Amino acid sequence: MARKKVNLQWIINNTTRHATYKRRYRALTKKTSDLVMLCGGKACMVIYGDGKIEPEVWPSALEANEILNCFMLRDQVGNRKDFLNSRISMLRDQVCKSDRENQEHEALSLLLERMDGRLPNLTNTTIEELNNLKWIVGEKMMKSKERLQHVLGQGHS
Repeated sequence: MARKKVNLQWIINNTTRHATYKRRYRALTKKTSDLVMLCGGKACMVIYGDGKIEPEVWPSALEANEILNCFMLRDQVGNRKDFLNSRISMLRDQVCKSDRENQEHEALSLLLERMDGRLPNLTNTTIEELNNLKWIVGEKMMKSKERLQHVLGQGHS
């Protein structure tokens, strides 16, 4: 049987809210425990309940404190900065690669349109399109020359 959709909003009735809190707390604790057991990772939960002075901590306050201290030591500002810088660098590389691929696709498309005769002359071609055409033709010529040298080199062997 499918569950009904739950509206995420404040539960006005105190008894219902408290029962929902306890039920969800137990479910979240079980899922966290399962995750730790099945995957061998470290996890803790710190939940401040409504109207409670002390938070509820799983598995215990001592173990949670150890996990958080370990995380804080490992996650110093330098580490985060290095991680973010490497991530930024990787994403910039991906953007550059995508830009090159897009430029190549556009240039190839334009070249094919010109060669098919759909756009027979270059009168309405922008400088950027002409530069892209020049670049793609140069790339293709260079690859053709390399391939020809490779094939001729194998023929002499």
